[in-house]
Amino acid sequence: MIYQRPGSEGFYVSHPSSLGPAVEAAGGRKQCFVPDAVSDPGSPSSVIYADYHNHPSSTRFSPEDLQARRQRFYFRVMLNPLCEMYLYDFQARTVFQLKDGKFAVIKRVTDDIRGE
Repeated sequence: MIYQRPGSEGFYVSHPSSLGPAVEAAGGRKQCFVPDAVSDPGSPSSVIYADYHNHPSSTRFSPEDLQARRQRFYFRVMLNPLCEMYLYDFQARTVFQLKDGKFAVIKRVTDDIRGE
């Protein structure tokens, strides 16, 4: 999770979402379990902005990552084995890739993709 402690201007990062069992999909892809809360004894009332997870074999967000029913926070961040970083802005329905220190738009997410 990426979160902010009340009264702090900085952001904090917890462990990435943990991998779960294989989903019933081609290639035995994995699913992740996004925690409901941050375990930070120094801040029991943190504001969570994003979940993040690694993709051990894929280089882009999976279709499941983009579905509306799986979004609980403002953003989803993903890192892949190629050391690339992607960000999905759920509200703007836009996927970005970090390039040269800036996030560049690479995809607009439609209702069909979001599962609405």
